[in-house]
Amino acid sequence: MKSRHILAFGTALLLSSACDNGSTDEPSAEREAQVQANPVDNATSSKEVAFVLGADWRVSVDDAVAELRSRDPELAEALYAMEPRSTRAGTARFTGPLVRHPIAAAVFLDRLTAGDGASSEVRAAFVEALPRTTGPFGPAVTALLADESDAGVRMAMVASLRTAEASSALAGLELGLSDSDPTVRLTAARTTARRTDGVELESELLAAAADADVRVKTQAIRTLGVLQIEGAKSQIEAELSAQDAELRLSAVRALIRIDPAFAKSRVASLVADEDPRIAKAVRQALEG
Repeated sequence: MKSRHILAFGTALLLSSACDNGSTDEPSAEREAQVQANPVDNATSSKEVAFVLGADWRVSVDDAVAELRSRDPELAEALYAMEPRSTRAGTARFTGPLVRHPIAAAVFLDRLTAGDGASSEVRAAFVEALPRTTGPFGPAVTALLADESDAGVRMAMVASLRTAEASSALAGLELGLSDSDPTVRLTAARTTARRTDGVELESELLAAAADADVRVKTQAIRTLGVLQIEGAKSQIEAELSAQDAELRLSAVRALIRIDPAFAKSRVASLVADEDPRIAKAVRQALEG
């Protein structure tokens, strides 16, 4: 659906901010002061800008970008010129007021799929920024996930689905839980735990709880516990005798979350476990 209300977002000031001190991603102190001094104006601009994903997300992005270029070429130039900064952890991240604008989602999706030779790190940064734009992105990310070749970018895609609308998020997380790369499967299991509707992926989580990678298995069991999925109790109980301490601990905690009464009789034998965390968790369960 073509965006109909893309207005200027304080373009000259934002562009000035983006270019301050040679950086395209950090606002100047002057711009920050202006944002604080004019909350009504800024709220109005943000509210009136619309970016909606229609049935064909690519057409929606193209239409929104075309209208942005026509109505506010300076804002478009600023968004397309933005480069990520390096965080303390050494990862790339887009920051600043330009990111917190729905139309930035359209631009970042366009840049993500431009095929202009951007590094995998920068492409992952585009994806990571999408939830912070407050614009729609779930259907596009899920559609792109299936064909994305870089595991790091797929990780970012799966993680971004934490705040995406339900149908596209669950479809994307389902793909992530069966990904060929264990780090993507791990991220999908962790992200699913942060969605209340993650319970709809019960069968996929049960499969992940039998994953050959112990990290994925451990996280899947944690997620089953967080989501309190009753149907997982017997499978989780089987992991109480696992050699890996993290896996045993996750199984104990998950059972307690799902069914405290059931857990008491099942975990009692671990009250003297060699791992003090497990022994403590079992004691607390028995005393509770």
